[in-house]
Amino acid sequence: MMSYHELPIPKSRSEVVIQFVITVIVASFALLAIVNLCTGVGLIASFIWLAFVATIIWSSSRREGGMRPFLISLMGDLFGRRYAEWSPAEAQPNCIRFGFQLFSRRFVQKSIRIDRIESVEWHTGQATDMAGRDMNDWHIWVWFNHGGPAHTESWRRGRRKPDQDLYGVGPADLKERTEALGLSFVSFLRSAGADLIQGDISSCFVRAPGVERKGIQQDAPPNSRPPSQLPSSPENRSSDSLRTSSAGGCG
Repeated sequence: MMSYHELPIPKSRSEVVIQFVITVIVASFALLAIVNLCTGVGLIASFIWLAFVATIIWSSSRREGGMRPFLISLMGDLFGRRYAEWSPAEAQPNCIRFGFQLFSRRFVQKSIRIDRIESVEWHTGQATDMAGRDMNDWHIWVWFNHGGPAHTESWRRGRRKPDQDLYGVGPADLKERTEALGLSFVSFLRSAGADLIQGDISSCFVRAPGVERKGIQQDAPPNSRPPSQLPSSPENRSSDSLRTSSAGGCG
């Protein structure tokens, strides 16, 4: 049996409670709308609500890669224990896997090759940008080379790093807690073989110079700013307050 090194990833209790309440409300009103349609009561309002719910589920499942991954992700957000792991027994290069454990089953939601990780950084998000002060929405991001030229072309406009993708680790939280988790995560990546050194600022770690980079598109142009956190998947983000080079540096 393959052994794993694991790093527990905390969840925000308030976010879990809010998501659970919203899920219950949406599901309850959807069931009520179905009952109304069957009994012929409030047909127009019921139809509009069901169409609205169906649109949300369709867009979310499309983003997650299908209905089953969407439902699994929802269960993980509500009830799962999140983790990051890597196995010293697997063939090189190692992969970092992010997922959750629900009862006795483990589900992997994201897998990133160690040799494609370019940087790890943490910073404030959209709430701080809008308020002009620290709103305790610090979040950890991993930038990695996706190795897909088609993806690069589609992201070339408006992306800081068209040859890279990003993945959020852990919840939005206080700076001190996020920094502690970020440092633990960097140490965890180093134990898996990632050669990361501190960048120009203390909240950013980048791939050491001279280390071979995998999946790079050499013609990728300079780009602007990284996304900030939104309460959805890491694909849907806005800009933040840090700037880095397309090679994964910070500052």
